[in-house]
Amino acid sequence: MAKIFYNIIPPEGYNGKISRKPSSRIHFGEINKKSRGFRFGFGILENSLVKIVALLVIVALNFGSLLTVHRTVSYLNNTESSNQNNFTSGILDFELNSTQIFSDLDLNGGEQATGTIELVNLDNIPKYKVKADNFSGLLCDYLNLEANLDGDGVEYSGPLKSFDYGPVVFEAPDNWFFSLTLSGNATDTLVGETCIFDFVFYGSQVRNNLPFGQGFTDEENDNNNVKAKLCYDAQTRSCEYWKNHTNVFKPYLPQMLGNELIDTVQKASNVLKTACGTCGCGCDNSTRGKLKGQLLTMKFNVAHYGVEDYFVTSTSQTINEIIAQADALLAQDPVPPDEELEEMKNLLESLVDLSIRACKESYIKVLVPNCGEVWWVGRTYDITWSSKNLVCEAGSDPQISIWYSGDSGNTWGKIIQNTENDGVYTWRVPLYLSDGYYTPSDRARVKLIASCPEGLQVINWDMSDCDFCPPIDFSLLTPEELEQAKSLGLIMDEEIKALSEESNNIERTTAEATTTDLTTESTTTKATTTEELPLEEGGGSIIENPIFSNVDNATKNNTTTDTGLTSTTTEDVITPDTGSIETEQTTTEETSTTAGQGATSSSTTEIAPAEQSSAIEVQPVTGPENSSTDIIPTDTDNSNEGTTSPGDAINP
Repeated sequence: MAKIFYNIIPPEGYNGKISRKPSSRIHFGEINKKSRGFRFGFGILENSLVKIVALLVIVALNFGSLLTVHRTVSYLNNTESSNQNNFTSGILDFELNSTQIFSDLDLNGGEQATGTIELVNLDNIPKYKVKADNFSGLLCDYLNLEANLDGDGVEYSGPLKSFDYGPVVFEAPDNWFFSLTLSGNATDTLVGETCIFDFVFYGSQVRNNLPFGQGFTDEENDNNNVKAKLCYDAQTRSCEYWKNHTNVFKPYLPQMLGNELIDTVQKASNVLKTACGTCGCGCDNSTRGKLKGQLLTMKFNVAHYGVEDYFVTSTSQTINEIIAQADALLAQDPVPPDEELEEMKNLLESLVDLSIRACKESYIKVLVPNCGEVWWVGRTYDITWSSKNLVCEAGSDPQISIWYSGDSGNTWGKIIQNTENDGVYTWRVPLYLSDGYYTPSDRARVKLIASCPEGLQVINWDMSDCDFCPPIDFSLLTPEELEQAKSLGLIMDEEIKALSEESNNIERTTAEATTTDLTTESTTTKATTTEELPLEEGGGSIIENPIFSNVDNATKNNTTTDTGLTSTTTEDVITPDTGSIETEQTTTEETSTTAGQGATSSSTTEIAPAEQSSAIEVQPVTGPENSSTDIIPTDTDNSNEGTTSPGDAINP
């Protein structure tokens, strides 16, 4: 057995070398030697295979471990199910059935407009708030709102900007009734101003009792636009009226009729007579001529009453549009057929003698002189005004004509034609205007007329709210004016000479005072001490007995009433700066303010009968062109005779 074991397992120290010897016989011992060599090679291979297999087993085990980890993660997930659940889809949505209830709304002061917004719910019932928001424009500060839900009572009444109501739960029907009012104390400076704002409805869900604004929400807006207009009751007058009231239409000249310029009272009167009077010899009695008369009538109505935007339902046109169409007919060459001219004439004629509601989107306002000022003849002052939205259709700037009245607006004389609309005109008050109108008066007013260069269309006007007073400062009259005053019997040659000497004395005194660095100096004349007055542009400063005279410009004659002319005395001295009468023999209660600033100067003086010649009423040598005594001052405050004018509405 040991041998056999030997043959199988080599002893220690065996070098593994096997010698092969040729032999024809194979002995058992040799076979054993060969078998041992083969087995040794196979053992080496076997060991390598074992290692490879072991390595593969290790890799397989690691991969299996990784797969096991993945399965482990997957098995950590959990799925639960709930039975008998019911999910219902829904929305929170509502809408406004009425929108822009105050869109392009024109309001006059004190007027009210109403509108209704219906809230319509489309799904789940909301609770909501409503407020006014997103304001733009100056007019918003003058608008008041009253809000009423479903007619049950007033939910809100107050300024538009403060309206914020809710939350309230929707309950069909939800109708909101709104009343919007322009404050009655809104001034005419707001004319043309706008207010753009929104009514905002903000809704929130009712379910789950969430605080308002949480959960599902919806918002709807109603946009509004409001504009302030100046509206007033007006009327249109007939051709017959204008033909007999030249002093009313005189300030509204010139006018264009087609391509023809009507720039004088005589031309206008001839045109009017053709349409509604005795035509006379040589006048245009054709259909075209009669159309001109009716067109001029309507242009005077527009200029005086401001009815240009009145909408004529029968033609779906405004009066301004009809006027433009009539002008175009008159300007056509060749002349249109008489049928077309007759139709337009009849249309214009049908629009007279109407009482209508007229509105304006612009304004012009006299600031100074407006009431109670004392503007001395011979001195220089600034006529000032404000305006807004005076826009001409062609885009050009309007021009301003300034007129003067010495009888509270009954008659008019022209100060300047077509000056710039810059808000101020510097005027030296003359004794006579350029058209011969006498200026000194205690019932003076000015009128401003804005018109467009193209077509000479009057777009707005205003006059002083009440009277102011221009007495005479003789020391500042020109030599020509002194001669005119002398021809009226207002001053004597001796007084003119005295004024000249006084002026020379003042110049010398002023020069001496300047040399000696003195600011004031007293001069004694005829036992009377007169304090030097501040020098003003255009003449001297010391005035003794400047005559204040009321001359009726509506009366045409050359008569001078001699009631005792005034000579220079020392008893009465009228001070132009205060309007007071200083006298040693009378008691004067005086209230003085600065002239030209809208202030009033008044005095109460007891004058002896012998001294009352200082206030002389005389008739002018020449006066402005005017009609007979049948004059209706339709644009004055103290005598309307059933008429209404934009001036009254602009200046309430």
